[in-house]
Amino acid sequence: MSSEINVTYRVVRDLPAAQRATWSNLLAEFAAEVPTPEKVEVVITDEYEKVAGQYQVQEVDRANPSMTAEQYRAKKVDGARAGAMTCVLPGGKVVVVAGSGLVPAGVRGARHGLLHEAQHVRLAQRGDAAWGVHRRVPFTLPEREITFEFLWAAESAIDEYRCERTVHERGWTDPTNTVSPGNVASIVATFRAARMTWDVTGDLMGAYQAGVRLAGPHGQRPRLRRRWRRHGSDFGYRLGESACRGTDPRLARGAAGYRRGRPA
Repeated sequence: MSSEINVTYRVVRDLPAAQRATWSNLLAEFAAEVPTPEKVEVVITDEYEKVAGQYQVQEVDRANPSMTAEQYRAKKVDGARAGAMTCVLPGGKVVVVAGSGLVPAGVRGARHGLLHEAQHVRLAQRGDAAWGVHRRVPFTLPEREITFEFLWAAESAIDEYRCERTVHERGWTDPTNTVSPGNVASIVATFRAARMTWDVTGDLMGAYQAGVRLAGPHGQRPRLRRRWRRHGSDFGYRLGESACRGTDPRLARGAAGYRRGRPA
């Protein structure tokens, strides 16, 4: 049985030899982190949005089954852009899509992010991911709760916390990353304010729009999340990344991001 991951380059322009060599070194570290590397494919592409959308619609646990590949957007509500994504496909295959521009943007940042994605692969291959767990175990949405939208986001926040905590504890954090524990308070405040809007009005779209408006200040700091974001849960990732500097994993369960209507 092979112990190597499968690597595919889907690029319009071939990458320079030096960049391919850097990717090769990073992918060796990535492969060492995943339990079953032969069931993992890393797709490096200079058409990230197009390719990521094609794989996202194949996922086993899709929060929005009606979304098409063409509708996927790397740009998030706070203005940052995703640069990599881990997709769990049928049959136990896991695909990590990574933008080829990550290496030119900075090797340490690329390494941080790629090893973060490796932790998502570990969670998936061990059957321990929080994402979509409400579909795999008996679950009833609590009475007077805001649909499943917040549940999906909370699950994402938990996984992001666990992945980023590992990156932090192993000393892989990109030093240019400016997220701090203080960001947790602003994320929780964002959630609470938008949630209060829904409690008062019962207007789900109004709550969503309140969350988008409150996301504005976060978007003014693009270095916070210029590379890594999972499944569109902007606040979920930021919570995980900032809470990892703290000491209490329950922080990751204290807030949730906003997405457009997600079915269970």
